[in-house]
Amino acid sequence: MNHVFPLLLLLFSCSGFVFAADPPKKLAVVGDPFLSGLVTAELSRDGNFELMERAAVEKILREHALSGNALAFSRLASAFSHIDLFAVLEKNKIVVFNAKNGFRLADRTFPPDENPPLKTICEEIRRSSDKLTAVDPVFLAIVSVRDVGVPLRLKPKITETTVLFEQALIRCPKIQMLERARLYAVLDERRQTGRQFPLTPSGRLLSLEFEPGGEEGVVDLTVILEDLSGSRIGELKEPDVFSGKDAGKTAAEKLVKRFFQEDRLRQ
Repeated sequence: MNHVFPLLLLLFSCSGFVFAADPPKKLAVVGDPFLSGLVTAELSRDGNFELMERAAVEKILREHALSGNALAFSRLASAFSHIDLFAVLEKNKIVVFNAKNGFRLADRTFPPDENPPLKTICEEIRRSSDKLTAVDPVFLAIVSVRDVGVPLRLKPKITETTVLFEQALIRCPKIQMLERARLYAVLDERRQTGRQFPLTPSGRLLSLEFEPGGEEGVVDLTVILEDLSGSRIGELKEPDVFSGKDAGKTAAEKLVKRFFQEDRLRQ
């Protein structure tokens, strides 16, 4: 009997069923120097990450004249081609990218008068790392945001609500979102070269339409969901979308629950 467990372990090992932890994810932390230093020091004690040395990161940024902000993703990717994850830290914002395809894994904004908590930042990075191994990930991109006659005084809320909508979607453990600024370049590349990466065949496109509701000051949102061929999969209507401080979040929760089979977004 004493020999049974070692024998089973040997059989599993020879069969390829080796119980080993996932290899550490290669991570580069860029952006705000003070925050980057704190995060690098904290995560260096975490066995789930292989962190690029701060000195090496700064050297590459200088050599490529990169600022390390979220808008420079494509240039960051070319400079750090062997990285799995980018964590881009700004004064009151963290964005984590999948370095292999440019999709956002986390996007969180903090109040401007509040120092981002180190613990929260590291949790966002860890959660983003988990997304890389998620089963059946959902790849989304907002292809258009349309204003259908929204009163001038309410137009600024369109941008604010769209940002909150995107950030709420990204909170879903399965969802990765492509930067809207990069979407057209990706689509052009697909048309010219036929490449299927990074927009996989399972990718989905979102269109947001804001239009006046039935009462003064009320704006309704229609979210249209399409596949990459332009075929409509479904739509969601959210009346009076600007009401409440979390405008856009409710619409995102409904969209995820209806089309992507998640009970709720993470809090």
